[in-house]
Amino acid sequence: MAKSDNNGQKLFGTEFNGFNKKQVTEYIASLENKYNASLKQKETDISSLENSYNELQDKYAELFDSYMVLQEEKSKIADVLIGAENRAGEIIEQAKHDAEKERSELEAQSELLREAIVDKNKILKNMKDSANALVAEFEALMDSKVKEMRSMLDSGIAELNSKVDLVITDTAAKNEAASVPDKDDSADGEIYAVTELSDNTDDVVPNEVTGIFEDEDEKKNDGDMFL
Repeated sequence: MAKSDNNGQKLFGTEFNGFNKKQVTEYIASLENKYNASLKQKETDISSLENSYNELQDKYAELFDSYMVLQEEKSKIADVLIGAENRAGEIIEQAKHDAEKERSELEAQSELLREAIVDKNKILKNMKDSANALVAEFEALMDSKVKEMRSMLDSGIAELNSKVDLVITDTAAKNEAASVPDKDDSADGEIYAVTELSDNTDDVVPNEVTGIFEDEDEKKNDGDMFL
């Protein structure tokens, strides 16, 4: 029986004793060549794949190194961010604490200032009340002294008027007595008597009036010294 290929064609011719040995040998050699060519192609493909694989491995290693570097940088950045966030939190807390402390101090100072203002207002009110009381007391004292001085002045004026009236009356009486002439006196004697009486009157009136005014001056001086 003849050997056929996949298409149904005979691969070898037949001889009396079986297949053609030469054709079988050639076929085997052809298969070997095909196999070797295919194997060589496979080896080439495998070598190419190996090269590609190695390149991929190198790229993977490079990318892995880059990834690790990025991871380290990321970790460092994360640590820095965490540290910055913590520091920011501490700063915020410290700022809040300082602000609260400052607010408390300002409130305390404000309270002290308010109390000082209230105390000063009380002191000023007390001083004003004291000053008003002193003014009222002084005004009352002045009114009393004015009334006393007015009473003394009225009394002095009345006494002065009384003394003046007395002096005037006395002087008038003396002038009237002096105006009557003596029978034995001459005209010259009459003139002399009137002149003598006039001189005596000058001595009497000023002394009386001066004494009254001196008393009033002494009273006024005593009043000034008292004030």
